[in-house]
Amino acid sequence: MNGAHLEFGHIAIHYLTKEGDAFKVTARLLNAGGGDTFGKTAKWEIRYDLDGVPDIWTNSGFSHMGCSIDSHDLIRLSAGKPELVAQNVTTSLSREPEEGEAASEFKVTGKVIPIKPGEAFNVSYSGRVTGTLHYQYVLENYDVGLSNTIPGQDTDQALKAKISC
Repeated sequence: MNGAHLEFGHIAIHYLTKEGDAFKVTARLLNAGGGDTFGKTAKWEIRYDLDGVPDIWTNSGFSHMGCSIDSHDLIRLSAGKPELVAQNVTTSLSREPEEGEAASEFKVTGKVIPIKPGEAFNVSYSGRVTGTLHYQYVLENYDVGLSNTIPGQDTDQALKAKISC
């Protein structure tokens, strides 16, 4: 696709059943998994370790004004329909240093750690920001900031705020 710079590509998921010589759409999820600029869709892979069922784990990037972020969405491929269950899970961040600052100070890398499939996963960060964000499945979505059981660490919301440009 040859889109404009501000046009983001998306993944669309359709569940089909065969009816005679044709197919019928039984469920769909449009605009799933944020993409990249110029209409490109996100890179993706199938994962089984985070949610207890097959999931699509997207990887989309963002670079603007010296800031680069890798962000992920988690799309559950349940039996009845596809569901977007986690959005904008950041796994890396870097930005251009300001005058007099070392470049290495502005890099953050996150590692996704499955905790309990279908209930929780963590992202553990190192670099400019250290700590672990806890993603808990509540009310049909994984979310951060619901609790933090790691003594001596920022709350999830304070840590999440640090992982941005």
